[in-house]
Amino acid sequence: MKKTRTTYIIFTLGFLLLFVSCSRDYPLHEKDIRFPLYVGNWWCYERVLTFEGVDLPWIEDTLRFFSHWKIMNRDIIGSQKYEAYLLKSEEYPKGGRRGTSLEWYTEKWEGEDGLFDIAYSGCSGGLPPKSLRSYKIRFMDKEFDSPDGVFDYVRGMGYAKGDTFIIDTAVIYIIDTTIRIPPRKVLVYPLWVGKDWVAFKDVWLQKRKVVGIETITTPAGTFPCYKIQVYGDIWDEDAVWYDWFSNEGLIKRYFWFRGEAVDENGNPIGIVESTDIQLLESYSVKY
Repeated sequence: MKKTRTTYIIFTLGFLLLFVSCSRDYPLHEKDIRFPLYVGNWWCYERVLTFEGVDLPWIEDTLRFFSHWKIMNRDIIGSQKYEAYLLKSEEYPKGGRRGTSLEWYTEKWEGEDGLFDIAYSGCSGGLPPKSLRSYKIRFMDKEFDSPDGVFDYVRGMGYAKGDTFIIDTAVIYIIDTTIRIPPRKVLVYPLWVGKDWVAFKDVWLQKRKVVGIETITTPAGTFPCYKIQVYGDIWDEDAVWYDWFSNEGLIKRYFWFRGEAVDENGNPIGIVESTDIQLLESYSVKY
C-alpha cells in the first residue's frame, strides 16, 4: 500500500510538472526577451523579394539584398533632447550599394519598458531610374514608386524637412527626417502569447499582437522566438506582416501585399503581389 501511494505521488508530481512546462508561454527565455540595444551591436540579413502578376519594367521577378544593421551610438534627437540609440541600416543589392536609412530607438517611454521608434530618416538611394518611374504601384488608393514605398507607408513613415548627419566621419545627406511623439511602440515588455498593444494611432491605427512561439532556424543559428503579427485599419486583407523576435534581436520578417500596377497615365494594367522575407545571416550582440 505504501509503495502504491509513493508511486501515485510521483506520478501526480510528474504530471503537474509536465502540464506546467507544456502550458507555460511566458517567459520564453531564462530572462525576459528584450531587444539588445547596445552600441556596437550589428545584424546582417538576407532579404528576398518575389513578385507575381503583371510585369513592371523596373522590377525583376526575384530581388535579393543583403542588409546590415548597426547601432552606431547614443544620440540626442529633437528640440526636446530625447536620448536614443541610433541604428544605421544599409542594403547592398547585386552590383552596389542600394541605400541607407537611420532610425532612433529608446527603451523607455513614460515609465513603460519596450522598444520605441522615436525618429527615422530615409536617405538617398533605392528608387528606380527616373525614366521608369511613370509605372507605379497603387495600394490603398495611394501610388508608390517601389515595393519599399508600400512597406514604409504601412509602417507609418512620414516626411519632414531634410537634414545632414555625420556618421563614421562620413557625411550622409538625409532626404526626410521625422521625429514622432509619441513614438511607435515596436515592442512592449514583458511579452507573452496573446499580448497586444497599439503601436501608433496617428495617422491611422496600427496594432501588434504576440500570436505564438516558434523556433526559427536561419544561417545564423536556431532561435526560440515570439511571433508578432502587425495589423491595422488601412490595408484590410491586402497586406500581411509578421516579425519574429528573440533575445538576439529581429530573426525573421515576412511582409506580403497585393496592389494594382498603373501606367504613366494612371490606367490600371494588372495586379501585382509582392512577398518580402528577411532572415538573419550573422550577428554580434552584447547585452
